[in-house]
Amino acid sequence: MKGKEYFVLYNYLNPSILDKGNQEHHANNYFIQECFSRKERVDKEQLIELYHEMLYDSAALGSEELIGPFQDKSQLNRFCQELLQKLKGSKVFLFSTSDFNSNIQKSDNIKDLEELFINSNEVIINQKIKNKPSFLQKFFD
Repeated sequence: MKGKEYFVLYNYLNPSILDKGNQEHHANNYFIQECFSRKERVDKEQLIELYHEMLYDSAALGSEELIGPFQDKSQLNRFCQELLQKLKGSKVFLFSTSDFNSNIQKSDNIKDLEELFINSNEVIINQKIKNKPSFLQKFFD
């Protein structure tokens, strides 16, 4: 399977922490905090653009640091699947920020850290790449 692998960090924020004037938008409070590959950070503008394309309420964006809200984890997963399509990535490893920080504390080196990330959390696979036949399979099917 070709394509980049991405890591998406999300937060679940308590409504009492959020801006009181905007609280009606935040009944469920999943927000993307960061998205990156092994080599680079995904630009926040790309994430915001995709958020708008998926017809989410543009007024509901959390802040310059956060993308969201997402109503639930399944909506967050759908967003990650669309992100994979747009970036032509193969996988997204989805982490809460607390899990991410915990993994950093558990690891002694970068190789251990990478292993913890890959083996410990939700993985979203780009279905279009997964189901795409290889060059040779086209001849044998």
